[in-house]
Amino acid sequence: DYRTASSYLKTAVGIIDSNHLDFDCRVQQILHFYILSHFFLVGDFSNAMQMDTKRLALFEQAKDTFMIAHYTSLTGFIFLRQGRFADSKKYYQQYLQMAKEMNDSAYQADAYNCLADIFVEKKDYDSALYFRFSAMGIYKTMRFNPHHRLQDVSTTERKIYTTSKIGHVYLLIHEYKKALAYTIAAIDSSRTHSCNPYDIAAEYLTAGAIYTSLIDYDKALKYLDTALRMSEDISHSEDIRDAY
Repeated sequence: DYRTASSYLKTAVGIIDSNHLDFDCRVQQILHFYILSHFFLVGDFSNAMQMDTKRLALFEQAKDTFMIAHYTSLTGFIFLRQGRFADSKKYYQQYLQMAKEMNDSAYQADAYNCLADIFVEKKDYDSALYFRFSAMGIYKTMRFNPHHRLQDVSTTERKIYTTSKIGHVYLLIHEYKKALAYTIAAIDSSRTHSCNPYDIAAEYLTAGAIYTSLIDYDKALKYLDTALRMSEDISHSEDIRDAY
């Protein structure tokens, strides 16, 4: 019942705003993982942008560079989902510059993946691969877990995510052997690590699409059935549509 959930979460935002709770690290987790993630899931980007813009201004006043970079990246993401690629690229480039100035390898790698998303949408696959591999190069050299203030995500998980995304780009340019190698590697790694279920479902969708292109329909159905089940478990309407 997304409508009811949205109503309750908007009330929660009102409580956060009226009590000036944005600087509480626990509230930052709630905003990131539950409230904004919900509005992204249901496609309410107008409300998400209002929340994002307000918090970006708050953290700019507080000169909290970490959170400024975080909400700058979210602005880029919202514009990306709205199809406003020039605006998205502008904010993602700002995010990358902030990451470099902070000497934050985790954010820099994330910014490269964000920029790759834009080039995928624009069908500039050479640039997309350049930024995917740039992100992977950073993750391979990191020895700590990134984004410690906002999420408990390991460097290993980000490498798996990036591996999967590289496979997806190779699928789009019909290099199926490379696409399959990267995608299956991501799936195998996901089985031994606690990864984001949304990312895992996407990996199985990509594998299904690759095997479909290779006219190996038995394997395609195997992966697509798994993707469908996972997508239904997390109520991800876009992945459910793609699996069907």
